[in-house]
Amino acid sequence: MPIYEFKCQACDHCFEKLVFVSEDEPVRCPKCNNADVKKQVSCASFIGASGLSRCAPGSRKGFS
Repeated sequence: MPIYEFKCQACDHCFEKLVFVSEDEPVRCPKCNNADVKKQVSCASFIGASGLSRCAPGSRKGFS
């Protein structure tokens, strides 16, 4: 059950949603209820020895 980041193509609202594999309903924007949303590329995170969640190295600079 991964959490995905989405961006609404109608109102540019960015949001996260927990998506179940068995879910058949289209993802809708919580701000304007539009179903025209695109999944965004986001950084992978992990919990380090300190117990703090961090983004994977290099993900903040983007992809090449």
